[in-house]
Amino acid sequence: EQHRAYIKPRTLELYERELSRLVFPYIGDLPLAAITSTHIREMQEAIAKSGRTGNAQRSRGRTFAVMRAAVAEGYIRENPVAPTRRVRHEPKKMDIWTADEVQAFLDAAKDTPHYAYFYTALMTGMRPGEQIALNWEDVATDEIHVRKTISSTGYRWHVGTPK
Repeated sequence: EQHRAYIKPRTLELYERELSRLVFPYIGDLPLAAITSTHIREMQEAIAKSGRTGNAQRSRGRTFAVMRAAVAEGYIRENPVAPTRRVRHEPKKMDIWTADEVQAFLDAAKDTPHYAYFYTALMTGMRPGEQIALNWEDVATDEIHVRKTISSTGYRWHVGTPK
């Protein structure tokens, strides 16, 4: 709870959603002090068996952070996640557009009202929230300054610092 002041609202929403979806179904009914390394290993294995090794790694990471805070606050003596190992994860191969594919996309978008947005995204790698937060003072002749980003949690919009 004390860490809420240090985490961006969108990030906090993501963490809470991941904990609810990935961790709570396996250990959410257990008292904090009853959670063991075996529970954590079984949770990771079950998530990984469903073909979601990335989720297994994230669930371990989120659980580790929660348990570390529980140790720091004196709720438990040891972090039951610490002795466990991360599940082996092979990231999916990303499909990256070739220069010709980028040009074909931009040619197709040329006469749309979104052309400048697409062009800026493809040429700079800016995230959508960074682009949406741009003001004219952020744009110079030969450079763009990314000073803020816009994100949403539920129906609320937040202006914050970029990653």
